Amino acid sequence: MANVRPLEQTVEAIRAAALVFNKSLKIPARWRVAERISSSSRLMKINRAQHVLLLEDINEGRFKRKRGEFLCKARITNPSAHERLNVIDIDADKSKRVKVDCQKCLEIARKRWR
Repeated sequence: MANVRPLEQTVEAIRAAALVFNKSLKIPARWRVAERISSSSRLMKINRAQHVLLLEDINEGRFKRKRGEFLCKARITNPSAHERLNVIDIDADKSKRVKVDCQKCLEIARKRWR
C-alpha cells in the first residue's frame, strides 16, 4: 500500500503538466483535446494522436476552420461518432488530463498564435 501514494502523485503531476502545456497554446477559440474516431472501433487506442478539436469557428483571413474540425484538418471518417464522442461534452475534463501531441496541430498553433 505504500506504493499507491507515489503513483497517485505521479498521475497528478502528469495531469498538472498536461493542463499547463495545453493552456500555453494561444488558440483564439474554445477548444478541447480529442482524438480521431476510426470507423472500425473506438477500443483500438494504440498510437492515437491527441488533437486540438475546435469548439468554435476560426476565420482569420485565409485560415479557416469550423466548429468540430481538428486544427490540423485530420480527416473525420465517422462523422456521427465524432460528433457524439468528441464534440458533445462527454469528457469535458480531458483537456485537463491529456496533453495535445499531434505534431501538426502543435505546429499550426505555435506558428499562428505565439
